[in-house]
Amino acid sequence: MLSDKFNIATNVASFMMFLLPVGAIIFTPIFGGIMDNKGKGTKLMMLGSFIVLFVHLMLAFAPGIPIFGYASIIILGVGFSLVPAAMWPTVPKIIPQAKLGTAISLIYWVQNIGLWGVPIIVGKILDTTGRNYIYSEFVFIGFGCMAILVSFILGKSDPHNKYKLDEPNKKKAA
Repeated sequence: MLSDKFNIATNVASFMMFLLPVGAIIFTPIFGGIMDNKGKGTKLMMLGSFIVLFVHLMLAFAPGIPIFGYASIIILGVGFSLVPAAMWPTVPKIIPQAKLGTAISLIYWVQNIGLWGVPIIVGKILDTTGRNYIYSEFVFIGFGCMAILVSFILGKSDPHNKYKLDEPNKKKAA
């Protein structure tokens, strides 16, 4: 897609895709440390979900200028690092310990279904549309919207979260 849409050489596009997980290897622990020190996991998860959605909107609708391809992959790396760094520490806060193993197993289950099924779906879309990437991006835009919805639901259900969506953030009187 980077080669076709943004006129980026295939070897450069391949290297950019190689850098995406490398960036996650570097930045996820940094964001995890921020999470440990500052908290606010659901806010960070929402931010990461919005970033990922923004990138897929940019990949779908940005002009075919190479800078948009480079920027999208860099920004996507930040979003891909933020979401897990915020999500995994949040799970034990909202799931009772007696159900934690089941919850984490279900998260991995859904993730692995996605890792298996999404490439098949995207491949079929690309085959059907003659490699028109905008239709495959609609799949990822849908996932981005679902991620935002899930992060809002998690934010609302987290008993330790001081940020409630239906209440203003109030400071305690001294």
